[in-house]
Parts: sequence; C-alpha cells; structure tokens
Amino acid sequence: MSTNALRVPPSLGSTYGSIYFGIVISTAFYGVACMQTFLYYVHYENDPLRTKILVAILWALDTIHEALCVAGAYKYIMAGLANPFSFSTDIP
Repeated sequence: MSTNALRVPPSLGSTYGSIYFGIVISTAFYGVACMQTFLYYVHYENDPLRTKILVAILWALDTIHEALCVAGAYKYIMAGLANPFSFSTDIP
C-alpha cells in the first residue's frame, strides 16, 4: 500500500493564502520598480551610458526574479491543488 494513501493531507488554506499575498505584494513592488525605471530613462536621458546599462541590468534581473516567483506560486497554488502533498516535492 502506498504511503501517500495513509498520510493525512495538511490544511493548506493559510499556506496558500500566504503565498498568494506575498506574490500580490511582490508584483505591486515590481510594478513600482518598472515605473521608476521608465521615469529614470525619461527624466535622466543625459546620464552616462554606464549608469543606464546598470539600470537596465537591474531591471532585467528584477523581471527574472518576479517571473520565477510567480512560476513557483503557480506551481503550488494552481497546479498543486490536486496534490495536497505538493509542498514536499521540489520545483522542477
């Protein structure tokens, strides 16, 4: 008999809520960072190229970070609904 059949699934309501709340706040801050990046390029067009490249790299890294956070949250919140033990597995 499978050991998963004998385990009682954990109550995940507060866990899923925390993940969702964290992603909502993170996405809001990402939006603020995008707006700041846009306003930087509009208002400081005479800054050195080196500074502009640094801002672009930081924005790109922030974009990658946000995409990975959303993908991880999707894995647990949406794809993990059918499997209550999804928290015990790694993200592929």
